[in-house]
Amino acid sequence: AGSSIDVRLDTSNAGVGEAGGKSEQAEVVLSIRDQGPGIPEQELPLIFDRFHSQRSQMNRGGTGLGLSIAKQIADRHGVSITVSSQPEQGTEFVFVLPVARVESRSSAPLVR
Repeated sequence: AGSSIDVRLDTSNAGVGEAGGKSEQAEVVLSIRDQGPGIPEQELPLIFDRFHSQRSQMNRGGTGLGLSIAKQIADRHGVSITVSSQPEQGTEFVFVLPVARVESRSSAPLVR
């Protein structure tokens, strides 16, 4: 049996709002979760490091650059990436994307 992937998009905070007189940053949250073997706890702090690669049977050909490059791109665009994982229960990556308002004919928010 294969593993499934669950993708969720939360746009409930996509509009700019005020909370207690303080302006909240509008954001969109994207989460991607699988039910795979998970990432060992000791590996989690290292997965975004350049050339870090988990040397398992499933990942023999990896170079260790993919997540590092993704993290650098995300950082440059103000996107935060977090990861959580449980052995034999899967891994979840959560991306928090800031939303920018553009003054134009349309007042629809745009993801930066």
